[in-house]
Parts: sequence; C-alpha cells; structure tokens
Amino acid sequence: MGIEGEKWADASERDRVLANAMLEDLMTIPEAEKEAYWELYKQGVFKGLARMKAEQEAKEGKGGKKP
Repeated sequence: MGIEGEKWADASERDRVLANAMLEDLMTIPEAEKEAYWELYKQGVFKGLARMKAEQEAKEGKGGKKP
C-alpha cells in the first residue's frame, strides 16, 4: 500500500507537506492503539462501500435502499 510514484510526482508541494505531516503523526500513535484505529478505518470503508453499492442499485432500479 502506498502512493503511486506518478501521483506523488504530480502532487502539489502543499499535498506532499500534508502527507508527510500525517505520516509523522501516524508514527507517534502507540502500537497498542494502532489496531483500534485500523479497525475503525476498515469499518468506515466497508460502510462506505455498502452505501455506494446500495445507491448504485437504487439508481439502476434494482430495488436497493440507501443504508
């Protein structure tokens, strides 16, 4: 996982500074807490994917409902 070289090369200086700052912040999270943050992230991703699927199905008339 990571950013593709081309995307990094195209990123603005501001975006690079922000990304580096975020990485530095991430490195200061105690190991014991990193797993909890990871689980929260995965829950958010799965909810987002489920919502996108339901919205697409509703748009296509497949009877999907928004979660």
